[in-house]
Amino acid sequence: LTEAELAYAEDDVRHLSDMYPALREELIRRGRLEWLEEDCARLARPERYRVHPEDAWDRLKGIGRLPAPSQHVAAALAGWREKIAEARNRPRKWILADDALYRLAERQPDSLTQLTGLQVLPPKTLERHGNALLQVIAESRGSAAPALALDGLLSDAQKSLIQKLANRNREIATELGIPPSLLAPRADIEAVALRGPAARALVLEGWRRRVAGEALLKLLP
Repeated sequence: LTEAELAYAEDDVRHLSDMYPALREELIRRGRLEWLEEDCARLARPERYRVHPEDAWDRLKGIGRLPAPSQHVAAALAGWREKIAEARNRPRKWILADDALYRLAERQPDSLTQLTGLQVLPPKTLERHGNALLQVIAESRGSAAPALALDGLLSDAQKSLIQKLANRNREIATELGIPPSLLAPRADIEAVALRGPAARALVLEGWRRRVAGEALLKLLP
């Protein structure tokens, strides 16, 4: 680390003892200490950090822009990547970068020649994982299952509803004096718009549901 980075890290500790009591008292005064305790408890749950390979696709930003069959290939590649990353104790993007994953899902090569020709994999990755990647693609190709994500398939009515929910979320956040993304990031807003009360969204849990989630649900048709 540079001297500036070390000084920055030291300042985090140096000033925290002064800031913490004041911030805690402010939370108590506003009746929000429970919010902090709830968020800290959630962050401390081990299951929060366990990623199941079959759900790894949910981390892919922009998967909804792919056609449904390609989405399922991308999901299979993401699941494979998760298993390899965990087994080798390496960051998932060291195993297969997102851009390469998307390209493979779009083009779906069926031979090492085609895979090499895409020029999206480093030589060592191609040598080590080329055949495994081709197998994953072959096994997931041609799926007739519905799309996993709908980013690029939203109707005008859905887009309008998402904007309506986002505006209401912003209004509530402004009233509370907190960032809108702390209440509900864009992904949560879209999930609520598309799946309603069944959405897997933090805004529908705990204190967020009480102060914002219920209000968003009331706007659903």
